[in-house]
Amino acid sequence: MLIYLFSDRNYERKGFEVHYEIQDCPWNCSNQGNCIEHRCHCFPDRAGEFCEREQCPDNCTHGVCVPDATNNNETSVCQCDDGYIGYMCNISVDDSEGSEYWYDVLVQGMGFESRSAHAGAFNQITKCLYVFGGFSLNDVLDDLKIYCFVSNRWRTLAKGDIWPQGRYEHAVHLFENGFYMFGGILKNGSFSNELWFFNFTLETWSLCANDSKVQPHKLSGHTLTQVENYMYVFGGKTEDGRFWADIYKINGHIPTQWSRVIPLSGKLSDRRLVGHSTVYHPESRSLLIYGGYSHSADQPRYGSHTNSLHMFHIDDKVWSTINFQLDTLSKTVHNVPTQRSFHTAQIIGNYMVVYGGNTHIHHDLERCYDFEIYLYHLGCHVWVDASDLMGSMYSASHLRMLLGQNMFINY
Repeated sequence: MLIYLFSDRNYERKGFEVHYEIQDCPWNCSNQGNCIEHRCHCFPDRAGEFCEREQCPDNCTHGVCVPDATNNNETSVCQCDDGYIGYMCNISVDDSEGSEYWYDVLVQGMGFESRSAHAGAFNQITKCLYVFGGFSLNDVLDDLKIYCFVSNRWRTLAKGDIWPQGRYEHAVHLFENGFYMFGGILKNGSFSNELWFFNFTLETWSLCANDSKVQPHKLSGHTLTQVENYMYVFGGKTEDGRFWADIYKINGHIPTQWSRVIPLSGKLSDRRLVGHSTVYHPESRSLLIYGGYSHSADQPRYGSHTNSLHMFHIDDKVWSTINFQLDTLSKTVHNVPTQRSFHTAQIIGNYMVVYGGNTHIHHDLERCYDFEIYLYHLGCHVWVDASDLMGSMYSASHLRMLLGQNMFINY
């Protein structure tokens, strides 16, 4: 048992009580198995470290129950019909069946170890998700996990002779037949500025730009974004705790030399960010940078959440900040998400879609993490209430029409 207490001097509370019990097996095998020599031996229809799940729940809604070859056929799993995915084959990918709900594609204990601060990329051709590294509380991970939606399985890629060190708080971005990975915090606590490329077809790693005359800072909490043929690194913090607003780019086809992008206008101190999101908007030829921890001029090693939206025009090299439109009657800005960091953002159709993040604000918002979806209209430059698009009458075709084409990517 590990109990970690932290006080930041902002509150005076009544304290807490902890009640615990010690059992020979986790969760007493969920009362669905026998505990023998500190290990759960599950009843025939149960599986998991502590017998926490059914082997083929709901009779594999749209599939069949087959032996699990990855577990020496000792247990069974669902094999889904075409057009369905998930550990119980209940998620339709071809129509709007089951819309407006969140689903567990795979539950805990089915091949992916718990971790945080990892990063990944999705291969559209093979319909597989690639996840590298992360932090498991006890260790910094260096594994590459691959989940393919067709086979509905996680697998761990065997390490080759050339392999990156384990890391977390790094950045990954898809590029043609693979993905680039930059930066992160290594196992010894040092920060990295390595640029790696993973090839989907060959399933091999290669280290890039190691002899570049210009080298970016060694960073964590930064972003890596594709802009046409180039990969852009923005923001992040260095090992000494300093926040940065520097921009670097490298040719994704010839990844040998980094170059620093020097802005021609704009106040950099307002854009020293960590845990922000960056997307590229081709129509305006601009990087959109939203949220994150913002640098504080009077406390250079610390920051605070922000909900600012910045734009950097890649041709003119000019920074600008988008001021959200006020309602003329209420004199307020509607639907703007609260301040946040370590969220995600993607451009889907005519919208920038923001999800989640750390939103805690002392004495104001006592919720640590958010689970809402927010929509920013890129043409009108306004935040839109997601419930206007995803109400009780929601259908996938209707939402696709409202957001623009390519709202949903199968799988």
